[in-house]
Amino acid sequence: YYDLKKYDPHTFFKPTIKKITIDKKKYANQYERFKREFIKLVERDVADFDRILALLEKYTTFIPSVMSGEDDVSLYDHLKTTSAIAICLYYYHKGELDRNIKDKILDRNEFKYLLIGGDISGIQDFIYTISSKGALKYLRARSAFLELLTEDVVEEIIERLGLTRANVIYCGGGHFFILAPNTREVKEDELKKIQDYVNRWLFYRYHGKLYLAVDYIELNGNSFKKLEIDGESIWEKIGQKLKIKKSKKFLDILKDSASLVEKDYWRNKYVCDVCKSPAKELNPVRDIEVCETCAELYNLGDVIPKIFGFARWKHDESLRNTFPAITLPFSTFYALYEHEDLSVKKILEFFPKDAIIYAKNSFGLEEVYYGYRVIPCFVSDYVVKNEKGEIKNFDELGESAKGVKKIAVLKMDVDDLGKIFSKGLPEDKRTLSRYATLSRFMNHFFKNCIRLIAKRDGQILDILRDKSLPKLFEDSDERNIVVVYSGGDDLFIVGSWNDVFEIAFEIRELFGEFVGWNPNLTISAGF
Repeated sequence: YYDLKKYDPHTFFKPTIKKITIDKKKYANQYERFKREFIKLVERDVADFDRILALLEKYTTFIPSVMSGEDDVSLYDHLKTTSAIAICLYYYHKGELDRNIKDKILDRNEFKYLLIGGDISGIQDFIYTISSKGALKYLRARSAFLELLTEDVVEEIIERLGLTRANVIYCGGGHFFILAPNTREVKEDELKKIQDYVNRWLFYRYHGKLYLAVDYIELNGNSFKKLEIDGESIWEKIGQKLKIKKSKKFLDILKDSASLVEKDYWRNKYVCDVCKSPAKELNPVRDIEVCETCAELYNLGDVIPKIFGFARWKHDESLRNTFPAITLPFSTFYALYEHEDLSVKKILEFFPKDAIIYAKNSFGLEEVYYGYRVIPCFVSDYVVKNEKGEIKNFDELGESAKGVKKIAVLKMDVDDLGKIFSKGLPEDKRTLSRYATLSRFMNHFFKNCIRLIAKRDGQILDILRDKSLPKLFEDSDERNIVVVYSGGDDLFIVGSWNDVFEIAFEIRELFGEFVGWNPNLTISAGF
């Protein structure tokens, strides 16, 4: 059971086996808080879809969707899924709404929906194949780039299809799933155009190192009962189709021999010091020379610890000299961070109202964001800094270690998550809303709780106080670690060997607490 409270990305929440009694007064208080914020948005004329969605996530996450008996579906995920299905039905029947089509709308056998899946291939090599000074910055920047690339594609899909963020079932770690209407325009026009454009962009800009597989399966109303088609899990089915796509990378480009070689490829007379890719010219960064892409990533890695969000803008690149920018297939993402002489409000004034603001570790409901479309963006952004306020590099992390002056690397991921999604719930409980809750809560642990664990948050220390975990040295004020990436179901941490060793056990213990010590939900690590 979870207590009734607002969902806060800055808290560690865990279930209890003790049944919780919640009275009317508690619900009344929750409702009043929701109402106050909602009225404020309405009065300022900013009660758009994304803000309402964020507000519902904040206040209805810990409310059950059904008030009778024991219900394990979050009201938020139920509302979000219902909204996604409704808009798909609307587009599917849009051409016949002038007639009485009640029976057609209620028909659960007709395949009216598409589950669109996306998967970026080549992530491991892209992130970890680095040989240069400033490698730690590049690791973090490349991880951030992949998240932004996924977001850019997802935003383009929902924009072209006229959908909303409610239709995004999952987005992160180079993967996404979107619920869309099963129409010819979606399947034959927009999806194919988007995939072709992105892969041509990736082929020339990243020399074939990254590839986006996009495919879909058709669903009907009955598919939502058990999330199966002909007895096979929809997750396994879409996974198989994406696997086939990834085995035929860049097939369309390879068929077209004229477009296989980059135009003026012979002008690539240099080699980047970081990614070793050919380049027409190089940019000096510190004491190395890098291609345009690696220069962008270095600048991003430099400011990541200071940012409060990103601005996605499609129409102009005139602000590249003002803010660190990352070029993506459909837009440019600008890293927003507070300057000494510029407030958040002043920084946002640089961008027109058609820019989308990604608010870091916030629901984006603050007044400063009024007038913009805002998408919450949760990031596990813990880093340890040196005296200059910069992220410690590998040498500094080693020097900060106790005992032997070494660094360590930690990778962790949830065991058999694919099997959990396809077989983990009883057959009569395999609904889209439940899977949405499962993936969202899992994401909360890796995006938000890891940050709290690394910060040694008071709430975390209270939970760990009575645990008998391996301790090498007395507690210090901060962990000498850098969270390179954490999200979805895995993480990658670098730091002083003793801190990395200790935090591995803390994460394992707190993951157990987070999942209520479910023996089928476990996490493995490599150190």
